[in-house]
Amino acid sequence: MGFISPVPDFPEKLGIVAVEASAFGIYSIPGWFYAWGTTYVVGAGTIYYIPIFVARTTTYTGIATDVVTAAGAGSVARMGIYQCAAGNPAGLVLDAGTVACDSTGNKEISITQTLNRGWYFLAIVTNDSSPTLRAMDSTYSVSAPLGAYGTSIGAGGPTTRLALMVGSRLTDAANGLVTPAPAPAASIQLGSLPLVWLKDV
Repeated sequence: MGFISPVPDFPEKLGIVAVEASAFGIYSIPGWFYAWGTTYVVGAGTIYYIPIFVARTTTYTGIATDVVTAAGAGSVARMGIYQCAAGNPAGLVLDAGTVACDSTGNKEISITQTLNRGWYFLAIVTNDSSPTLRAMDSTYSVSAPLGAYGTSIGAGGPTTRLALMVGSRLTDAANGLVTPAPAPAASIQLGSLPLVWLKDV
């Protein structure tokens, strides 16, 4: 399970980003473009791996998600960054820590993380299946940095994968992301995709 191995480099002219601007700064999902937002109910203990492409060496100062519907007391989401190797998440770059999901709103963790030009995966995992997160809607226009083409889990035909995921990882949500990344076991091919943003301003 994984993306087709990315090419060694990425054309500058395709270095587009999905950007959210607010009074708190500029948030991006490097390498992505999407035209429409929606929401996504996460699965408890499921790590969602979101591929990104960093077009130039950048120091990020925050990592964030947006809780639309709060979960019960003690609900948290842990976020981080993994290296990309042969189209799969690999070594851990950053475990940023957790944000509370028992209240709504933009949830940001301050970081100081420099990423060189290249491919990475953003990761998010919660300890509760109740929170609803802001998401992109891939039934509308979406441009993903890896645009992978492969065989879907449980089906015989080729599909486009937008993100990878692996379940039964409640310990990661509670105790920390591990390295190397737990191997993906499924993918998001069409529909909504939970969002994790990086802040560089």
